[in-house]
Amino acid sequence: LAANIGSFISAYFLFKSININLNIVYFFILIPLIGMISLLPISFSGLGVQDGAYMFFFSQLGVNPAKALVISVLSHIIRFGIGLMGGLIYLFENRLEK
Repeated sequence: LAANIGSFISAYFLFKSININLNIVYFFILIPLIGMISLLPISFSGLGVQDGAYMFFFSQLGVNPAKALVISVLSHIIRFGIGLMGGLIYLFENRLEK
């Protein structure tokens, strides 16, 4: 639950960072929908699929599709960065225990 709420809030602040002000309710509706679409087994980790979904759904709210694509790419970077940090912690934690 905390991870999902974090993803909603993260997307909300990413949009605010490029001066796009949308009601936060849209994020609680669209981010889970985009997440489910990204899980379709037609791409690696939702690359491309998530980007297209961001562009489609947020353009319906009047957001420039290019800006929605930027937000999607930034969310990929954040997700991969957090995963990398977790992997490094796991790697070094196991070495310290031995």
